[in-house]
Amino acid sequence: MDTPRERGQLPKAYLRIDPNLDSTHPAPGDMVALLCAANRQPRRGLFKSEDVARSALGSRLLARSIERGDLRPNGVGLVVDGWKEWQEDDLNVGERMRRLRDRRRERDA
Repeated sequence: MDTPRERGQLPKAYLRIDPNLDSTHPAPGDMVALLCAANRQPRRGLFKSEDVARSALGSRLLARSIERGDLRPNGVGLVVDGWKEWQEDDLNVGERMRRLRDRRRERDA
């Protein structure tokens, strides 16, 4: 699990996204909005409750994100699906892509 940011620490200055997001996601604008809001959370990528997510995203975007599986419960709160693979760690590109391919294979199996 991600570690909480230290007090006063700002979110990262950039977000990694799939360069094919516009052709692989049904609502790329929704996904970008979700990533931006998740990046501003004390534990990046994790909303500590549905109420926090609703406050950050609004009711409609929250509902769509959960319905599509972009946001899912993880026992601690609601986590952005794939956050760790795309945003966390300083993985090199090859390792990050290997992890993403593995996730897709597991999901499709």
